[in-house]
Order: sequence, then C-alpha cells, then structure tokens
Amino acid sequence: MEKNRRGFLRMLGITGFTAAILSEGQESHGQPPKREFSGTSKKGDVEEALHKAISAAMGSVRHPDAMVEWTLKRIAGKSGGFAGFREVTVTIEANVS
Repeated sequence: MEKNRRGFLRMLGITGFTAAILSEGQESHGQPPKREFSGTSKKGDVEEALHKAISAAMGSVRHPDAMVEWTLKRIAGKSGGFAGFREVTVTIEANVS
C-alpha cells in the first residue's frame, strides 16, 4: 500500500512539473493581448483620426461582431509650413475580441 502511494505521488509530481514546463511562455486564453492602432486625419480632425484608429482595430480580427476596448495613448500632429499641414494622428491601445 505504501509503495503504491509513493508511486502515485511521484507520478503526480512529475506530471505537474511537466505541465508547468510545457505551459511556460504560452499566452493565456483569457484576455487577448493589447495592441496599438493609429488613425490619421489630413484635415486636422481628432474625431476622424480616432474613428480611423478604432476601425483599424476592428479590422484586425476576422469576425464581423468584433468588440474593441480602447484607451487613448497619444495624439500628435503637424501644422503649418509651406505645404500647410493640418495633420492629426491618434494612437490607441486596444483589446479586440
């Protein structure tokens, strides 16, 4: 009886150790990883740039019922100059599911 119990515990320990090694470095299947997406408006419209960034996030998945949870990370722009720039770029960090 004692021998069977030791064998069982040894096998249980080896199995747990093997599972830990094999699962190391793998992503969990819970929350998808966050990624950055950007949108640019040549008219200087922040709302248009944000809409383009969210659309880029939605387009990154292959199903039509995508949900995007996003956080505004950066707004940058370029104005003036000889060319008369009015460019705004919005960058978001998003989870897409």
